[in-house]
Amino acid sequence: MYSCMGVENYLSNWVRMARTCEDWKYGVQSNLLTFYDYFNKLIEASWLICHRDYSKRPANLRVSQDLDELHLMNPDLYCLPERQQHSWKYFPRALDQEEYLNPYQVFSRFFDYLDLGEWKKELHHLLHVAFTNNDMEELSWSTDIVEIKSHLSKLSNACHLIYVREFDIEGNEE
Repeated sequence: MYSCMGVENYLSNWVRMARTCEDWKYGVQSNLLTFYDYFNKLIEASWLICHRDYSKRPANLRVSQDLDELHLMNPDLYCLPERQQHSWKYFPRALDQEEYLNPYQVFSRFFDYLDLGEWKKELHHLLHVAFTNNDMEELSWSTDIVEIKSHLSKLSNACHLIYVREFDIEGNEE
């Protein structure tokens, strides 16, 4: 399982490769292909979740908790118990407070920015640019790479929070 910080490092390196023609820094370049596949699956699953009613899910802290009594920095809200020794690695830094309280909001915002097909196309372009010796400007790719990275980081962080808040260690829904 990737930590939030690990995903952020992978995303940053991927974007850096696309912008500067530098090499992949996390082992062999096939690791980027694996990460690309991971994100494609995450986007597809998120698209399915986005089209369901998630308003009363346990990860939505506004529904299940009184905010005055809620300790937002409690590691139980963002980190699995067996990883709490290193809980800071799992804190979802890409989310604002509203998204932290209700991570399901990220899905609708994610797909308001681009639809499923557009996201898959943009990820494929990003992968292609990262593996070529050309930078984004040379390939006439006009996408706002900072905005793309921001949305991908938010999506990963939101999925992480939902996993921590709604599933037990064996992956069974609570």
